[in-house]
Amino acid sequence: MKIEFSEKEYRLLLEVFEMAHWVMHGFKTDEPEETRPFRELEEKIYRLATHFGCDHLVEFDAEANRHFPTREFEDTSLAQGFIDEFSNDCFWDELIHNLVQRDLIRQLGEDKYYAMNAEDRGLLEQPLYEHYHEEFRQNGLNRLDILTMH
Repeated sequence: MKIEFSEKEYRLLLEVFEMAHWVMHGFKTDEPEETRPFRELEEKIYRLATHFGCDHLVEFDAEANRHFPTREFEDTSLAQGFIDEFSNDCFWDELIHNLVQRDLIRQLGEDKYYAMNAEDRGLLEQPLYEHYHEEFRQNGLNRLDILTMH
């Protein structure tokens, strides 16, 4: 099977690889071995940049012996906007989820909390989710204080 791409589609593929790369490696100092197949496919796609007239978006780093997006790609990419939006949504979702879980464990006790079925737990969680969602929508982190030891 052979797949053909237009230059525009190839550019979109570069955007998709940028987002995937960020998800797999964004907060890591080393690239995990389990991501090797993704990096190999990414390299295969990057090597085609010249063929699609996109060599200004991908460059070869001889020291690393692989291709990377150029500064021009990074400056013009739509991927970072999607990544930023996703990261922001994850932050608020995780914060609210963890606060709700903490509050219910404090209220019920850990054993009772984890013994509940998902439906019953969800009924108790929903008002807390709504409370925290509204609080952070209105005030962001401005009213969130952490007690520290001195």
